[in-house]
Amino acid sequence: MARKNVYFDRIHYRQGISKEALDKIVQECMRDKAPMTEEVVALILSNRILMDSQKRIFQKVFHNIGVEVDWQFWFAPDADLIEVTREGVFIGYELKGVTAKKQQYEFPAVYEGLDEALVYLRNPVVIRGEEKTLNASLFDYVYLVHAGSEPDISMCKVIDQCTPIGFILIDYDGVKEIVKPKENPFASKATKQMFLNNLNVLDSYKLGRNILLPKPISPKG
Repeated sequence: MARKNVYFDRIHYRQGISKEALDKIVQECMRDKAPMTEEVVALILSNRILMDSQKRIFQKVFHNIGVEVDWQFWFAPDADLIEVTREGVFIGYELKGVTAKKQQYEFPAVYEGLDEALVYLRNPVVIRGEEKTLNASLFDYVYLVHAGSEPDISMCKVIDQCTPIGFILIDYDGVKEIVKPKENPFASKATKQMFLNNLNVLDSYKLGRNILLPKPISPKG
């Protein structure tokens, strides 16, 4: 059961958030111009993705240790957001929002998070018995996502020309795809099928199980 006031610091939807509840939270964040933290970025992006009701979203995915299956996975770093389409396509999103520093919010630095997004191209490690599988990625496509409205042209050129990663900007006007992703050369059909056959291993990472909304920072008097 979620708290009635959606603008509290922390709210919970134990079974995952409904599209209706997500719409309400995003509308309030947009209306009040909530600081564009990573959590707010995740909610806005998820709301856009879930316009297709057949898609599924998982957030802050780390590992499945403790789940009763005969294999384990481990994301390092954790996957900020995973989209699964009706066709079984997996898309990973590395998110970077504003951070609070000295009584103000600062936007992500140029190239911030690109190193982490590159790791998605080979994530996760999959362990079955004594066998450990590396470099067999779950993701067909990967995006780096920044809070902000104006792209850095040099960064976009590096991302587009030197990596298969896509780039998205999110602000109060919505979601803007700046660079389209290319197919991940390390994507593994076997890894994807293992997850598709056992999507329940991601149930503890359903969107909305633990939402942290930011407080506005009052300017110094």
